[in-house]
Amino acid sequence: MQRRAGRLPREAWEGNTFELRGLDAQPAEAVSLRDGAFWAARLDDADKNVPGRKWISEVGLGTSKGTKVLFGLRLTCVARRENPEYVPQTPGVILQLAQQLGLEDYGYSLTDQPWVLSTEGEVEQLLALLQNPLRTRPVFAVSLPEEALGVGGAVVDVGQLAKCCLGLAHVVVIPAGLTFALTDQVGASYSVFQGAIRTYRPGLDFNEDLPYRHPLALADRILSWPEGGPNGFLQFLVRQAAAESVRGRNVEEKLPSFAELKRRSLEDEFSETASQPGELREQITNAERQREAVVKELEEYRELAQTTVEDAEKERDEAKEKAERFGAENHKLRSRLLALEAQIRAAGNDLNDNIPLPDSYENMADWASEHLVGRLQLAPRAIRALKDAVYEDVEIVGRALLFLATEYRNSRIYGGDDYLQKKQHVLKQLGLEDSRSISENRAGEQGERYYLQWKGQREFLERHLTKGTAHDNRQCLRIYYFWDEDAREVIVGWLPSHLQNRIS
Repeated sequence: MQRRAGRLPREAWEGNTFELRGLDAQPAEAVSLRDGAFWAARLDDADKNVPGRKWISEVGLGTSKGTKVLFGLRLTCVARRENPEYVPQTPGVILQLAQQLGLEDYGYSLTDQPWVLSTEGEVEQLLALLQNPLRTRPVFAVSLPEEALGVGGAVVDVGQLAKCCLGLAHVVVIPAGLTFALTDQVGASYSVFQGAIRTYRPGLDFNEDLPYRHPLALADRILSWPEGGPNGFLQFLVRQAAAESVRGRNVEEKLPSFAELKRRSLEDEFSETASQPGELREQITNAERQREAVVKELEEYRELAQTTVEDAEKERDEAKEKAERFGAENHKLRSRLLALEAQIRAAGNDLNDNIPLPDSYENMADWASEHLVGRLQLAPRAIRALKDAVYEDVEIVGRALLFLATEYRNSRIYGGDDYLQKKQHVLKQLGLEDSRSISENRAGEQGERYYLQWKGQREFLERHLTKGTAHDNRQCLRIYYFWDEDAREVIVGWLPSHLQNRIS
């Protein structure tokens, strides 16, 4: 602060409230709450290249149960005129703290160095970080190609990425040999390999999240990134991390704004003087200071709101345009898919000709995504369930999925006696029954077992295919699913074991 604002008063170094507004320096001020448990400071810094744009740094320091120091920093960009695009940068003070004292959050270190995994035990530690419910930062998992001799073989400069994302994201490097261990744990749909980079967003739930919520960028895509290749992609990741840092409902709760803390400080002073008779002049002075602080805060929020509204409107328009374009493209592709299916059937062929059946549960998710695309999807929870599958007849599970993707789907799309009879015929051949899984009233008694979060909606797994009645999961088959009318797909939410209910 002193480098930008000039010589600070004695109160600053004692941790007390001060205000400094020189003609040739940037404004700086700080407040100390009365109990001394929290101190906050603010520094305004005019942009050196963009007239009318300034950067407001707000720092908070506090104590937690007398054993830890809490630190937070908020960097706000306010533009009165033009606001050219910029790449967010972590303020230097955070780098100093990380290197000299060490920073951590929710039990994990925040450093300017990437975490390079070296053992399968560290893969387990990574999984714990990914699934930590307290995690608020994205994890950028950078896989190394097989020919890489070290972190220098990564498609982006991981050292630079870690430094730029200090405090904003975790950067993890996974050597080629350990990507297999990760895939064994989470499945190929959620893994990262062959030089690709995956972003694992906060709130990760492998049982509910769709893979695209945690996007994967393949190495070829990064190398040909339209805005600067690998360096452009690195800047894209930094922007994503910065945007993630200001999302969430508890941002203000975790780090109150300087204006809010100043208001509280003035209230403390006012209440203290108000309780002392004969201090009318000081009370009036404090009241006027409070009024000035509120007016200033209002003006700043108006500036910030204008900047935010303009940016939000631009993002909203771009998102709306993309959504409309993707929606139209999706509808066109679905129509094209149905037309192609009709041509195949008209030629006397079967969609399932030459589709090999899966020979293990390990490759069943990949098999479904390769051969049943556009007809059936395994939800994340179903993919995870396959890891513990013990039903003895893997082939019948594959045939059951083919039935859902073909005869059942045809009966839903086209209807008619022919399709319904074909559906019943195949069911009988396979020895399967198709029925309601459970009533919604009873399902509600089982928590969320019979429900699935899908495309932002809570869906009921209303039907299931069954074979066998034994309580032994090796001989009892259950495939729970629902019909997605918009996508015209079958969505499988659990297999191949029985979902627990109050009877079982």
